[in-house]
Amino acid sequence: MEPTKTPGKKIPIHLKSAQTRVVIKGGKIVNDDMIIDGDVFIEDGIIKQVGKDLTIPGGTRTIDAKGQLVIPGGIDTATHFQLPLPSGVKSADDFYSGTRAAVAGGTTMIIDCVLDTTCSPLEAFEKWKSWADEKVCCDYGLQLAVTSFDPKTKEELETLVKEKGVNTFRAYMSMDSLMLSDLQLMHLLEVSKHLGEAEATLRAIVLANQVGTPLLVSPVMSKSAAEMIVQKAQRCGDLHVTGSQHCTYTTAQRAAGAKDFTKIPHGVNGAEERMLVVWEKGVMTGKMDACRFVAVTSTNAAKLFNIYPKKGRIQAGSDADIVIWDPKKLTTVSHKTHNSVADFNILEGLEVRGGPQYVLSAGHVVLDDGQLKVSQGSGRFIGLPPFSPHTFSALFERERASLRLKVDRDGYDGSAEEQMMNGGDAASPFKGYVTPTRGHENYMSPSEFHTRGPTRSGGRNLQDSSFSLSEPSLTTTSPHAAESACTCHQVDAPVEFGSGPTDQSHPFPCRVTRYHLFLHIPPNLPLFCRLSQLTSAVSLL
Repeated sequence: MEPTKTPGKKIPIHLKSAQTRVVIKGGKIVNDDMIIDGDVFIEDGIIKQVGKDLTIPGGTRTIDAKGQLVIPGGIDTATHFQLPLPSGVKSADDFYSGTRAAVAGGTTMIIDCVLDTTCSPLEAFEKWKSWADEKVCCDYGLQLAVTSFDPKTKEELETLVKEKGVNTFRAYMSMDSLMLSDLQLMHLLEVSKHLGEAEATLRAIVLANQVGTPLLVSPVMSKSAAEMIVQKAQRCGDLHVTGSQHCTYTTAQRAAGAKDFTKIPHGVNGAEERMLVVWEKGVMTGKMDACRFVAVTSTNAAKLFNIYPKKGRIQAGSDADIVIWDPKKLTTVSHKTHNSVADFNILEGLEVRGGPQYVLSAGHVVLDDGQLKVSQGSGRFIGLPPFSPHTFSALFERERASLRLKVDRDGYDGSAEEQMMNGGDAASPFKGYVTPTRGHENYMSPSEFHTRGPTRSGGRNLQDSSFSLSEPSLTTTSPHAAESACTCHQVDAPVEFGSGPTDQSHPFPCRVTRYHLFLHIPPNLPLFCRLSQLTSAVSLL
């Protein structure tokens, strides 16, 4: 821990574009879907080349990453820096100290939550952005907490999505002064869709499912809420993203609740420790591999917030937000060495293996062999486009599949009934047939329905049917024409059976040939028995 934490000198605008050239050599490049050996060349804040035997211009700094992992910079999906409370207290870490701590832990982008009940959503957004632009040490985005919902709020949310780069809204389901009713929450979810604790968690999941919109639950404050999320998420995966929910306060600030615990400001640290803990508890225990680690700390968040592959991936064209991760590094978490201004650490004494040795943000080396070299105000606001295809595509496909689609028919003109009554199209296989409808008498002549002549007494079998599984049926030229007194149904067999005599073990005579099975059914057998017999015959194939 450095003895003082005075902000670094702000980079002049004319120097911000003067990026340095850096090549990272000899490391294992880890993305969420693969690991390769190779080098990474960076210029002007962008990854220019990835692979082996790269062409590197002169004046390029070389970082040796042998034995280490080269991974995308982390993305923290939930922070509360410089958060003002109604009591007048502000969270201990502002946008400078908070992002400074995040960078030290390997995070190169944070998504901070705008929460202000004293002004409109649009005004709150502009206020937060002005605070952040002056102080951030890494790139950032903003999401908005919605504490009330009315027509004006809806209009401002649309403006934030379409013009300001916000694609995520947060709704509180606790704290009376902030929470929405179920009806308001459903309206918010519906608007979010078209724009872009255990019981409360279950309600949020159910309501989001009803309107068909993605749901990010944050924070998870109890075991029962975590179990509910696990139960509902088993159908689509396990752990998707990790957010620190970093919101720290000093001991003096917490002392306000010495006589009334309800006045204790809630929130703890996590921006610096997030990736360290996931590696220790996930990778080092064998619960995930390095690719999965990259996914839950960076790539999935980039996909969720629709900034992938600009962020969250190491490939040509992506932003040069890169971490060189040393899997052998040992760290003991302590408030004495962390970079937050808070005077305690919720993870005090935790020993973790693995950590960042170098961090590059927009091509700048901001953690250099373990030494922080951040500059206040050097970070950029990153707009978050709506409708991430990685999040919404499945929802849209499900919605599209549930729609009733018009059936287009060639030559169709007018109602189907009229067309068929008039004889239909000459090429139609249904010419001369009329769909039976209530209210029409004598809609079908006997010759159109019956396939066999009357009995000797002139009567007809009421179970008579023209049902056939395939065409044509056996003709009178068949060597077994003597059996034509029974109805023959030809069933194409997908496999070769070989020739053989009639199968007398079947309830009715059954003859198998090289490619077909012929089932002989007495004509006086009731229709439902015929269908059952045909079904059993087909199942034999």
